[in-house]
Amino acid sequence: MAKLNSTFAENDGVITLGQARACGLSPRQIYLRVKTGQWEAYARGVFLSLQHEHSDAAAVRAVVAAHYRSVAHSTTAAWWHSMIPDLPRPLTLCVPITSHRPIDVAEDIALRHRPLPAEDVTDHRGLSVTSPELTVLTALETIADPAGFLDRCLQRTLVTTGELTACLERNAGMHGLRTARGLLDTLEAGAESEAERLFLDLLRIHGITGWTQQVWFGRSRIDFAWTAEKVSVEINGWAYHRSRDRFEADNAKAAMLAANGWLPLSYTWKQLTENPEGCIAQVVAALALRRL
Repeated sequence: MAKLNSTFAENDGVITLGQARACGLSPRQIYLRVKTGQWEAYARGVFLSLQHEHSDAAAVRAVVAAHYRSVAHSTTAAWWHSMIPDLPRPLTLCVPITSHRPIDVAEDIALRHRPLPAEDVTDHRGLSVTSPELTVLTALETIADPAGFLDRCLQRTLVTTGELTACLERNAGMHGLRTARGLLDTLEAGAESEAERLFLDLLRIHGITGWTQQVWFGRSRIDFAWTAEKVSVEINGWAYHRSRDRFEADNAKAAMLAANGWLPLSYTWKQLTENPEGCIAQVVAALALRRL
């Protein structure tokens, strides 16, 4: 009984037929537990303890256990790896190509039939789940804020750019990685230089002139400066690149500019790609304010 209780505790109230047999239960004992309402038959060979809360973790474990050789991936794996705070629906599973349609369970499920390299499947907290790097790559296609999500994962060192690049190469033929490829290309090219190019394009498209690049201000340089109006713009790439020293130096420069009558603005690659018109509107407004 102690082993049975421990198994339920470790698996969020979910147990498979194999685990129950390993705990010493006979088929009849298992049947009686279902018959008397102690357990619920969730799917063939998968049971839920009615003495445990049916949590999100239990739902994920039960769904993965119900599908033969399935692996949690994409947003479900991202939640399991604690990359995102809430568990999205449908639950996303990767199953062998030879698997049939989803098993009828009380959960909305999205199945992907694809083979996975052995190094991209891991056991995390007792669940078969995609590796952190493949999880990030596959989640980027459907997550609401892909650039922000990737940036946060890199900041938290859940993955590295090298791991992501190697994983992308291993899974070169996999569908659903278009967003990941684009973001990694930007990372490798240097998001800060790419962001500066985007900002330059915006200035030219909107006919904004009077600026100078890389203007010295004390011991620092301003990326874009309108010296007559005292308006400055700093361009940043990805947050994960910014060390504590860089962060402090940027804040000190912004404070010094403001103290000397400048109006400092700052934009990231993410802002320039997702809301370019909003960024340029702020620059136009700042210049108009100083030209009054």
